[in-house]
Order: sequence, then structure tokens, then C-alpha cells
Amino acid sequence: MATSNVAVTVKQALGAALVEVLTGNLTDETIAAVDAINKEEVPPHLRDIVNVIHGMSTHSVVRESVSHHVLGELYAAAEDAFKQRLNA
Repeated sequence: MATSNVAVTVKQALGAALVEVLTGNLTDETIAAVDAINKEEVPPHLRDIVNVIHGMSTHSVVRESVSHHVLGELYAAAEDAFKQRLNA
């Protein structure tokens, strides 16, 4: 799915999630924004990230753990995209 076909709200929510997990933990606002995303609007290689964040606990210990998991999912999605572009 091309980036231009992704809704702006989806880009904003996932962009915020990317910045936040790279700089610390997800905020309540970003968790709520990702919760509002319809998974069908998300490119397939990013759905695991949305699945991890959907319904995420805001308890600080759990949030930190899940934020680390989201970071791992972002790494996997980036690695897959990189490999696809190398083969294109």
C-alpha cells in the first residue's frame, strides 16, 4: 500500500508512536489516537504495531514493557521494508 493511500489520522498516530517509542514511552494521547485507528486502514506490515498498542495499559510498568515491544515491532517492520526495497 502506498503511503499516499494511508489516512492522515493513521499517519499522525503512527508517526507519534514512532517518535515516542524512540524517545521514551508512549503517552496516553498517542495510545488513544492509535486505539481510534481502524486496523483495515493500516498497511499490513504495520498492523502488528497497531495490534500491540490497541488496548494498551497506561500503568507505568506495563507501558514501559509494551513500549519496548512496540520498538521491536517497528524494528521488524523497518527491516522488512528495507529488504523489500533492496529486492525491488
